[in-house]
Amino acid sequence: QLQDTCAVNMLVLVNGEPKVLPLSAMLDHYLTFQEEIITRRTRFDLEKALREQHILEGYKIAIDNIDEVISIIRSSPASDIIVLVATFVLTVVFDLVVAIVVGIILATVLFMKRIMETTEISVINDEINPGDEMGLSHVHDTLAIPEGCAVYEINGPFFFGIANKFEELESVLKAGERPKVQIIRMRRVPFIDSTGIHNLTMLIESNQEKGTEVILAGVTPKVQKQLLKAKFHKILCHSNFCENIDKALKRANEILTAKG
Repeated sequence: QLQDTCAVNMLVLVNGEPKVLPLSAMLDHYLTFQEEIITRRTRFDLEKALREQHILEGYKIAIDNIDEVISIIRSSPASDIIVLVATFVLTVVFDLVVAIVVGIILATVLFMKRIMETTEISVINDEINPGDEMGLSHVHDTLAIPEGCAVYEINGPFFFGIANKFEELESVLKAGERPKVQIIRMRRVPFIDSTGIHNLTMLIESNQEKGTEVILAGVTPKVQKQLLKAKFHKILCHSNFCENIDKALKRANEILTAKG
């Protein structure tokens, strides 16, 4: 008998309600459901294509002006080329949103690296000209650096990589050449970030362990406010914060005299 007829339970959910439908009504609901699915899928594909339309238009503009694009790429810094290529590849492989997020992060990291490379640390071995510092009285034509004292000057923002530059400068010193006092001029440091404060703290503590006193000279009000906020006075006494290089050298002479 199963070869001739079979029973089918036509109980289905229609708009959340259970109903028993004849075959014709069930086919109508099924076709309506498939129509809705196809419509939704088509709208989704259309919206996705419209979102990517400006990308394709950008590609067309780039291809139409390929010579100029190549000229711009060749004349751009390596970091900009890296960001451009990475964003382009991620846009093609994944999505524009992913490409933008990664591009912003990559550009930020490369910008910080570029800024860090512009920061210079110089060692002053000879006499110091007091005329190149504002707020310093010109009592003497030059300021002499006492024996046993080293003067370093930072020119640029204080980031995480500056401590490595200090280590490179100190690595060339022999054991007997290590200064008893180290003056760090920070008059040309516009700002310092949290990693810079951490590295400066480690640098001072390392020098103190080796018997070297550190004096900060010419710290700008903005940087000094950040150092005080980070409770920097706990590792460096107030007298080792000097307004200018003249007072820093006087403080260095006091420390050298006390050490004998």
